[in-house]
Amino acid sequence: MTHRNPFKLITLSIITLGIYYAYWYYRTQKQIHTLSKQGPNITTHILLSLLTVGLYTIYWHFAVGYYIKNMGGKNHSLIYGTLFSIGYIITILFSVTFIRNAIGIPTSPTVSYIIGATTIFTAVFINMILIQKDINEI
Repeated sequence: MTHRNPFKLITLSIITLGIYYAYWYYRTQKQIHTLSKQGPNITTHILLSLLTVGLYTIYWHFAVGYYIKNMGGKNHSLIYGTLFSIGYIITILFSVTFIRNAIGIPTSPTVSYIIGATTIFTAVFINMILIQKDINEI
């Protein structure tokens, strides 16, 4: 597995406005599939994620802990899955707030910004740090 500095991942993700996160996610999923011989390949992973409107991605965050464990690492699947699920739910709430604003129902913009920042922090950065930390320990 590729060892990466988790805080460097966050920095690059912020600088590239999330593009590096997508690259990291792609590479990490591909490496985990190749080394653990578990889970779908990257093409199937992407298709399942798109077809299920992201629900498969929640499953993957629970399953990745087991994949890492089978490669000799620690199993933190409950933490990964729970954090990502919270982020997913917050994203839905953020979307509802955005839609409400778009159709003219008054909603505080501050609430939207707080929800968006919380989503990014929980679903993306904390999970990224935890998953990469466990991968680095293999």
